[in-house]
Amino acid sequence: MSVAADLFYREGIRATGVDRIVEVSGVSKTSLYRVFQSKDELIAAYAEAHDQRFWDKWNKAAEAHQDSPLDQINAALDDVAESIARPAYRGCPMINLAVEIPDETHPARIMASANKMRLKTELERLAAQLSVANPGWIAEQIMLLVNGAYASGSIDPRSIVKLRPGARYTYVADDAYFPYGQHTEDEIVARVVPLVGDLIAEHTPDLVVIACNTASTLVMTHLREAYTVPFVGTVPAIKPACASSRTKRVSVLGTKGTVKREYTKKLIADFAQGCDVTLVGAENLASLAEAALRGERVSDDAIAAEIAPCFLNGDARTDTVVLACTHYPLLIDQMLALAPWGVDWIDPAPAIARRVGDLLGPANGNGEGPEARFLFTSGQAPSPVLARALEPFIRASVAN
Repeated sequence: MSVAADLFYREGIRATGVDRIVEVSGVSKTSLYRVFQSKDELIAAYAEAHDQRFWDKWNKAAEAHQDSPLDQINAALDDVAESIARPAYRGCPMINLAVEIPDETHPARIMASANKMRLKTELERLAAQLSVANPGWIAEQIMLLVNGAYASGSIDPRSIVKLRPGARYTYVADDAYFPYGQHTEDEIVARVVPLVGDLIAEHTPDLVVIACNTASTLVMTHLREAYTVPFVGTVPAIKPACASSRTKRVSVLGTKGTVKREYTKKLIADFAQGCDVTLVGAENLASLAEAALRGERVSDDAIAAEIAPCFLNGDARTDTVVLACTHYPLLIDQMLALAPWGVDWIDPAPAIARRVGDLLGPANGNGEGPEARFLFTSGQAPSPVLARALEPFIRASVAN
């Protein structure tokens, strides 16, 4: 069933035939038809399973916020934001079902419609508890927002720049010390803390984001002790990955430095929630991402070798991979294509953007801010290819 669900979601329900499911799963047609008498029955089971997962998550959030209807609604919206932020996002499964199955009497189509109707009913009930004038209208508006977000999920919600378009940004690439994962813990602390201090003195930021998992697992306490500026770190998104895993088998793909840190192991101890978590230290993936950003060709074989240890098969197989290095999303298209089966790739960027927004408070306007700057600690100017690659992020000048 898990193989069919992956294929239906990634490749489409109608495009995925029984032969394709048999090929990928290794299960014979005879065995498949012993459990499901037809493909339509398998599709219906897929719809039912997704509906169950959806309401299990809803009920868990409702229990956590049972005294606050507003917090329950916000939790539902947060779940939508996290879903569409995943690199492997391919739309809302229930909307996909409704689009691909026009027969309104099909059991899967009925399940999809019932899911949306129940959601509207639940939202109306919560709105009524808030004593609003027209809870039915409020529920309809929230449904429009939710379904619109699902439909437009290709829009990148991770950009802090979109969150604060009027801010002044300074991006610092410590290329002189790259990659951090090859240095000792003491060396990284000794490098980063004074470097950040110099940057704070020169640029007087309102907030600093440490956009590196290896550095964040080591220096955040030191930085907060040394400077009064608020800091946002980047740590492996183990908690949301384990919460969403269906097979309870999760891999954390990071640099060798990140996966060996006690901080990472403590995240697993605190948030694994019964999941089997595999730490995968990729030796060259960050360097391959840098090469791709410079416009160099990166072979599929090289990437496949780096990600292969993430995919464990057996009684339960890996269904979720945490991207525990900020370089790795640069290679997501190739990783998606090279993965032996479909998994959820978890990127912490949306959560980081939300945390930045929380700390900065409401935006002071929506206009464009001053031109941003990219700084390179090596003092070397980026190649023309790299300079062009940086342009889409924001209007920016590149400085040494």
